[in-house]
Amino acid sequence: MKAQTPLTAVRPSLSFDDKLAVYHELGFDAVQFHDDDAVPELDSLTPAQIRAAAQSMKQRLDAEGLFAEFARPASVGTSTDD
Repeated sequence: MKAQTPLTAVRPSLSFDDKLAVYHELGFDAVQFHDDDAVPELDSLTPAQIRAAAQSMKQRLDAEGLFAEFARPASVGTSTDD
């Protein structure tokens, strides 16, 4: 059996802001985040830094006519002890 050659073609990466523009072009109206997606390194920031980063993200979303949707971690609210 002949060994298969691994695929080497990789699509060019896009910046997050470029991705937001594509989401808008595709007709999306929201981007889904977890808390640490919207504000990277959340645990190492002060409350003021978190607020500033969140406001910056909102401005980036607003610029593309998008809003944020947040997903909770899978383990929250899924207790089987009820």
